[in-house]
Amino acid sequence: LNPEITLGRKDLMQTSLITGRGLALLPPSEAKKCCKVIVGTDNGKIQCYRFKKGEVQTEFDTPNLDYPVTRLCIGGPIEKRDRVFFSSGHIIRGINKKGKEFFKFNTDSAETIRGLVVDETKIWTSGEYAFNFYEDTKEMSSYLSKDKINDLMVMQVLGGGMNPILGCQDRYVRVLQGNSLFYEAFVDGAVTSLSRYNSKTLSDLVKSGGNTKEIVYGTDNGIVGQLFLDQRAMRPGWVLPNVRTLGGVSGLLSFDVTRNGVQDLVVARDDGELQVFSLDYTGEPTQVFSKSVQESIQCMDVGRVTTTSFDEIVVATYSGKVISFTTEPPSDPNAQPFPAASSLVEKVLEEGVAAVPEEKPVVEEKKKKGIMASLLSLGSKKEKDPNKPAKSKYVAGIVLDSDPTAAASSAPTAGGDDDQRTDPKERGRKIAALKAEIEQLKQRVREEKVDFDRILPAGVPVSTRSRAKSSMVLDGDKGCHRLTLECEAPIEMVALQSAIPLTLLDPGASVPSISPPDPDNGSVFLATLRVQGSSHRIQMELMVLEGLYGTLSCFVITRTPPKVCHFVEHLIRPLSLHRPMRPEDTPEAAGPVSEIKITGGFSMAQMHGWVCSCFPGVPPKVPDEETARFNFESGLLGTRISAEYTKGEATFRGSNLSALAVVKDAIAREVSRLGIKLDVRAPNIDEK
Repeated sequence: LNPEITLGRKDLMQTSLITGRGLALLPPSEAKKCCKVIVGTDNGKIQCYRFKKGEVQTEFDTPNLDYPVTRLCIGGPIEKRDRVFFSSGHIIRGINKKGKEFFKFNTDSAETIRGLVVDETKIWTSGEYAFNFYEDTKEMSSYLSKDKINDLMVMQVLGGGMNPILGCQDRYVRVLQGNSLFYEAFVDGAVTSLSRYNSKTLSDLVKSGGNTKEIVYGTDNGIVGQLFLDQRAMRPGWVLPNVRTLGGVSGLLSFDVTRNGVQDLVVARDDGELQVFSLDYTGEPTQVFSKSVQESIQCMDVGRVTTTSFDEIVVATYSGKVISFTTEPPSDPNAQPFPAASSLVEKVLEEGVAAVPEEKPVVEEKKKKGIMASLLSLGSKKEKDPNKPAKSKYVAGIVLDSDPTAAASSAPTAGGDDDQRTDPKERGRKIAALKAEIEQLKQRVREEKVDFDRILPAGVPVSTRSRAKSSMVLDGDKGCHRLTLECEAPIEMVALQSAIPLTLLDPGASVPSISPPDPDNGSVFLATLRVQGSSHRIQMELMVLEGLYGTLSCFVITRTPPKVCHFVEHLIRPLSLHRPMRPEDTPEAAGPVSEIKITGGFSMAQMHGWVCSCFPGVPPKVPDEETARFNFESGLLGTRISAEYTKGEATFRGSNLSALAVVKDAIAREVSRLGIKLDVRAPNIDEK
């Protein structure tokens, strides 16, 4: 079994809202220097920070842009990766290590760029559905995905160049070759993150020839899996199920954290959980570290930021916090000052000093001169100056202060920057500087409050730059939905309202108050949840009854003034407890099925829209094939249902008659609005 490791947390800085994957570490130009932290925020600004003697320093700060930074990466020549590239809207910009813009490329894309990879003069981009490849700012290839593209990475798989790999919302990982799809693999969730991975040592990699590549993927329902890629197919490896019902995967990173010669896997989740997995002797990943930052992690990177001797995992959260988890070993527990131990050791020291007779000044009886007299004079004990402050005493790593009220500090350790960081004098200066900065911030807050109170009678704030994001994911194991709400400012309360009956199974870290139904006003379900503490994020579990459809309205009220209410709405479909399945998981494999066949004068696009309104997880884009096929499974009952349709004809097969009846009623309701005549055949039960 792999022993658990300890990573120390360091809160590095607080920036503004981060909605994209806007964090990267710029490698140092010299080996003895630390990496610089590059952050891209929601206001389109790029900020660069470095740490010197434990203090953060701003290297540069670019002006605001019209669109938020959606993706940030490090590029430049292979021998010197010292350039920062980022996307904002449909424009790609490049800045050097001093913050000067040297590159600007307008892609003229109708979609916002969400994925970006830069390698010298080659640029790979992905929008919501479109993928593009540019070389010297000229488009070389493109691809239109069947569903939304959540992540993009490139690596050499098929030979002859780099191959783009797309992680899509329809639960597929797709590998491209030029303008076409080479192969794809279905996984157990919408793919939200992709990363390179290598579970072999260098010697094993040389023996195998390196023909098989490895990648890892993360999904919105919290699953992490491994895939093997070669020139013929994509094969699945190990899969880590989400046993603890944690949040979705927002970032993956491979790095040898444990220093055993094999890369470890770092997983970041949208509920703030940071995990490190190491491979055991069987080749299966085992968790060796887990820590929560209590808010969504947007992106992460690894490098040496605050010291030149220890690696750090640096993460950026939704509210703009930049946090480091360092591999630097914690200080010796004996190095912490204990009042009782301090007095005891000090007493022993005093007794030891008293046992040694104090040497008296040398008396020159025979007027001895020269080197011997000088050496004897060095042994004399100087008289202590009462006006001079006493120095701290160090004994076996324990700091002894003569003043019992003095600030406790640990003994210095060897190692350059570490001495300056743990030295009592240096630590005292840092604490004094932090206190002075806090007082300045308090004074600024007081001044801003005075200015705000002065203009408050003239007007009331009606808009703010703060944002709220939300997600509603089906938990197939529990047969319920996990609703997550997160805001840049601390949340005070959340109000939920729906015209269909819902059940609040778990309110999370909040105090719920359920109101009686009021159908006349369209509030069959109405709940108010008061959030405990100063949390930016709240997660709850809701039960939805199938057969009913409508919307769930969420009102998020912030705690800090001025009070702001964010409105978020989620669509609840008639078969909301069903989830997409693999193409080979047909209803016939589960036993006898029933069939409903619908014919009429409808187009394939119309039927596809009706299927999207019934089932969750169906891509909104109309399939390119002549016949579309989808399979679904109930997360509550485990029954399956399939949909196969083309122009003018659709067939639904399933083992649950209730689900088939819901499909029939939902389609009939949509058709009645358009006035299209349909022919619906009665359910035909297949006893086979």
